[in-house]
Amino acid sequence: MTVKLFTLLSIFYLINSYGQTTNIPEITIKDFEAKALSGEKYYDALILRKDGLIQNMDVNEGISGTVTEEFERILILNEAGLKYAVKEITSHKFNTRSELIQEVGATTYNLKNGKIVKTVMDSSSIWNTSVNKEKNLTTLSLPNVRVGSIIEIYTKKISPYPVIDDVMVQHDLPINLFNYDIILKGGIVYSVVFNPLSYYPLTFDPELKKVYSKNVENLDLPIDKSEYSNLINENQMVAVRDQELSLSLKAIPALPDEPFTRSRENYRAKIIFEIIALPDDFGNLKRFSASWSDITSNFIGNDDFGKQLGKSSFFRRDLKRFLGQEKDEMKKAQRVLEFLKSKVKWNSQIGKYTDQGVKDAYKTGSGNVAEINILLNNMFNEVGLQASPILSSSKNNGIPLFPTHKGFNYVLVEVIIDGKEFLIDGTEKFSYFNILPSRSAHWKGRLIQARKVSHWVNLEDQELSKKITITNSSFNENFVTQLISETRMTGQHALRNRNKFYLANQEEIDLLIHNKRAGVVIENSELFNLETESKPFDIKYSGFDKSSVKRIGDKIYIRPLLNHSIEENPYNSAERKLPLDLFYPSEVQTIVNLSIPDDYEVYELPDKVNYQFQNGLCSYKYSVEEKGSVLSSHGILTFNTSMIKPEDYNAFKLFFTDIVNKNAEKIVLKKKS
Repeated sequence: MTVKLFTLLSIFYLINSYGQTTNIPEITIKDFEAKALSGEKYYDALILRKDGLIQNMDVNEGISGTVTEEFERILILNEAGLKYAVKEITSHKFNTRSELIQEVGATTYNLKNGKIVKTVMDSSSIWNTSVNKEKNLTTLSLPNVRVGSIIEIYTKKISPYPVIDDVMVQHDLPINLFNYDIILKGGIVYSVVFNPLSYYPLTFDPELKKVYSKNVENLDLPIDKSEYSNLINENQMVAVRDQELSLSLKAIPALPDEPFTRSRENYRAKIIFEIIALPDDFGNLKRFSASWSDITSNFIGNDDFGKQLGKSSFFRRDLKRFLGQEKDEMKKAQRVLEFLKSKVKWNSQIGKYTDQGVKDAYKTGSGNVAEINILLNNMFNEVGLQASPILSSSKNNGIPLFPTHKGFNYVLVEVIIDGKEFLIDGTEKFSYFNILPSRSAHWKGRLIQARKVSHWVNLEDQELSKKITITNSSFNENFVTQLISETRMTGQHALRNRNKFYLANQEEIDLLIHNKRAGVVIENSELFNLETESKPFDIKYSGFDKSSVKRIGDKIYIRPLLNHSIEENPYNSAERKLPLDLFYPSEVQTIVNLSIPDDYEVYELPDKVNYQFQNGLCSYKYSVEEKGSVLSSHGILTFNTSMIKPEDYNAFKLFFTDIVNKNAEKIVLKKKS
């Protein structure tokens, strides 16, 4: 959609105690019967309208700040929609000043006997929480909300700095009317970008781009074309200075909530603002964080990031004692990671800056992402290994589109061992070298080296995570199949299953192994290398399967892969709007050896197949062979990618349907004559 973000002819101002605006009509009875203009049929609530105003202003002794006002009117349609009666507002904290939630207001409207009854929220329903060094949270709980209510929420936030938060154009609910005005002044140059990954794309009118750029001569946007040339349409980004912009849209669809989605935030329609230049005392433009070198310098000079690097005196003696005389680089690195995990646990807080500092995190035994991974970086360097921190963005934080501070919210570590580069996240109990938890294995990160040098590193899994299962089986006269099975897992398969089985009791372990498959009973099971991340994770079990072998007349019908058959297609949506996340490249191999009774012979076997999706991007090889009195069934499912594009979804769904159909074909035995 081409959006005519235009110079304002008129500007509305939000007034009254709870944010009524001069051009917002009063609620009518018809509003309680409203439907989504986007044509969607299933939603828990409906945003009847969302209005906003952002403007620069001079506050606190002439320092340029920003005022953001927002108004929402939401119709609650079912029980699940009641969650929208609680509103959380984030405000940022800076080194010396914080953003201020100056004004909030909320009202609930209900229909009673054909009349609209209004309930205004009071101060007892507002509370504030300090989340960490970087942000506070203000929570509103609206009164008297029920299914069928309409709620209105107004907020006014003042920032002491000209930083502008992203404007979310698309929400988790459909929006009937969206109006947003942005007044930029003070000579500040902003890069304004429509999220290029959004499935509901927005672009600037090319003619209007010329208007916006008239006061920004010879100032190139700080876009890293080598990284983003395939992502950003030139009409999705513009430089703006001293402009008044307005965005007015109708019938905005909700951001889809589809299964197997990597991060919905990556695909949300939004407007992203980044300061790229500020005027000096003489009115000349001075670049502000216009390059990755600038960003790197800022992070290195920050008390809660760069100045935490290299701190090691407080753990030096403990670490030296723990390592002993180890000289081998890989073994030394493994011991360092083991030491870090034994000393400091993750407190579940994500952040690119330390909260308490690495020294206090070490002493208290608890820290956020930055504290744990900067500590790990320092420990590697302390023992003579070359390590560097990596700034990254977790899966729920989107991707940084240009040189930015706010685009990052996570820290990882790269360490070089025997000349090979390894990525590590020390926050996860079972994470390992080049095995990152899914929240942090996201797109790319910015590795920061000495002398303020930085470059991109790929954080996605490059190697296949493997899982191989070998099952030896036979069935008795009651057609109950005895099973002796062993599964070996590496990479992400091992990480995910270690997390799944860790702390499980024996009964829970057996339930996880047979995965609720009907007729499967586990008699004995054993786990190997559960807490030894340097080795594959193994599961061995014995038991029986009552459902994979059946007799009909004088024939026996057998599922070739027994209880390991792929019986259902999880990718069964009618359509797909967001990319499909396969989580990581993988290979799953299943081998089943089945001994057949002496008085039976093979009547029919499934044909061998080699299914290919997009020339081997994904594949499935399958065969059943007769080897004397043993039938050997073999299936190999390989994903050489972790992402399927929406336009390829239907073809992929058919590929997987073929796999399910092939697994449904039976081995047929008949009694010897």
